Amino acid sequence: MKRKKKLFLILVILLLIITSNMKIMKTSRSALVTAQVFVASASVSSPETKEQAQLQIQKTTSDADTLKNYFENKNHPEFLPVALAIKKACRCYDLPFETVLAISILESGYGESEVARKKRNFFGIGAVDEMPFESASDFSEVLLEEVINEQIRILERDYFSKYKDLDEISKVYCSNSEFWLQEIQYIQNEIKNNTHKKEGVLK
Repeated sequence: MKRKKKLFLILVILLLIITSNMKIMKTSRSALVTAQVFVASASVSSPETKEQAQLQIQKTTSDADTLKNYFENKNHPEFLPVALAIKKACRCYDLPFETVLAISILESGYGESEVARKKRNFFGIGAVDEMPFESASDFSEVLLEEVINEQIRILERDYFSKYKDLDEISKVYCSNSEFWLQEIQYIQNEIKNNTHKKEGVLK
């Protein structure tokens, strides 16, 4: 019996030690989280950070409104989500937004081409003139933002990082069309003229 009592006491002591350690760890973790929240709150609450966040919200809203008006004037309001996704991806890959958007508009017909509708391919990636739909890469199983991000990553890798300007890109991107470059430049300038009407928009 004495042996059993000793074992029982040892078990109780061990449980107390383990419980105590768990409480200490929990308290430390809680303190760490509290500290992180405090730092984040202090950062967000600073006037400079708040002002920057507010300006970013205003600019994003302004960009969206300006593009919305542009596509409504073109009778293609449904293309706005694609354009906004392109703008976001262009910032990530440091590509000229108006140029990339112009390529998408021309290659997809404002998203109405068969390749764009059925394969969610907004840049004619992989398409061959003789059989564009059959040869074009298929992105239909991917969400819109991921689709655009992947396609612009391909543009950056295969064209914008390899060639010095749009003239060189045009000779590779659509070598069979002598008017491709002129059409891209026309759409690009049209976008710039429309979206730059308001000071500070899309710079």
